[in-house]
Amino acid sequence: MTQRDTILGGVAVLVGFVAAATGYVRAILAWIRGFAVVSVWIENDVVRAVTSYLHAQGRRGGGPRAYAAQTQYMRAHGHSEIVPYEEQDRASSMFWFRRRPVWVTKADKPLLDGHMSFRLSVLRSMLDPERLIIDACAWASEDLRQVRQRHHVTHHHGRSLSMDREGGRAPKAISGSSNLTVRGSARRLLCHDPEDIEPRPTLEGLDDMVMTTTVRGATEAIRRWFADRVWCVRRGIPWRAGFLYEGAPGSGKTSHARCVAVELDLPVHVFDLATMNNEDLRNAWLQMATDAPCMALIEDIDRVFNGDKNVAPPSGMLTSGGLTFNALLNAIDGIERHDGVLLVVTTNHLEKVDPAIKARKGRIDQVVHFGPLDHASRATLARRIVEDPELAERLAITYSNEHTSTFVASCCDVARRARYVSQVEPPINLGPMRTSAP
Repeated sequence: MTQRDTILGGVAVLVGFVAAATGYVRAILAWIRGFAVVSVWIENDVVRAVTSYLHAQGRRGGGPRAYAAQTQYMRAHGHSEIVPYEEQDRASSMFWFRRRPVWVTKADKPLLDGHMSFRLSVLRSMLDPERLIIDACAWASEDLRQVRQRHHVTHHHGRSLSMDREGGRAPKAISGSSNLTVRGSARRLLCHDPEDIEPRPTLEGLDDMVMTTTVRGATEAIRRWFADRVWCVRRGIPWRAGFLYEGAPGSGKTSHARCVAVELDLPVHVFDLATMNNEDLRNAWLQMATDAPCMALIEDIDRVFNGDKNVAPPSGMLTSGGLTFNALLNAIDGIERHDGVLLVVTTNHLEKVDPAIKARKGRIDQVVHFGPLDHASRATLARRIVEDPELAERLAITYSNEHTSTFVASCCDVARRARYVSQVEPPINLGPMRTSAP
């Protein structure tokens, strides 16, 4: 062995010894640190809740800051602005909370793929990390108890449509919800009031909807079903319901489903069956079930299935995914039971709906006919839109044969014209005792 080999061997042994010693030292320091500091791992929504809570209730002691901005429509002012905000869950930070230090340290690598992992550390016997997490989640959940937050709409498309939109990737659910101004979103607005961006909306509920006697009865049945959750659970009864809305286009089927979801604060999952295959529907249905209680909405089923035959167009935007009727039945009422699902299926042609759906209790509990409104209902609806009671009565008579959507549009046109005339063409003053309208 040459002298050079001897030197290299000695260097290698020294490096190995130093590495081993460093590992032992780190382990000893971590062991000693454990006597003074308690550390736990937190992920995803817990990270957002804890960081927001510490920012709001404590004082930041150090660490890098991350700022971003987003163009947002200021609904309270009627124009768009660039809204700057601080991302509170992007980097490691130290906080002073109740005069005690709290460290939130970002992990070099998430514990699970697709997760956001942080280490929460507090001094032993000074703060309980579990109590801190519970208080932070309760604080972040306060808005959820005061404001409707569960209601949102998610659209499920099949592989054929998703591949066109996503360049060949797997099916994707598309949702339009935003969390820029949610209290527990771990974002701090710098110079804007959340109410300017997203004022609390006045949503249309079932009490605001003019309905026929049949639809009103179905509405009460849905309310009773929603209120029976505990009763069903105690008796082991499946807590689900299915309704088939049938009627001419514009008769209010979709509007009623929307009002039901708003009043009950249910997430709505809309299924585009025409673009789905069997696997797409199964995956989308399983994804929806994790959001229960929720509403599953299948619109215009007669455009996809005539009886048990798939009649979706073979080309174009509605490229058929080859969904079979049996796969649809298994999703609605198969071997896997999904409680908390309110199924609403709409159709313009009841005769095209297979009896396996419309006549099978457990899949569809009630077929609801959406017919034309009676005279009293039309007059009530018209009086909400136009101010003149006599004009509302005439509109109810004139449009007695129109569907609800056409009737509402006609009333709105008349109301706009009356408002425009009153603002643009005021009466002409011809003297102290004489006036004339143009």
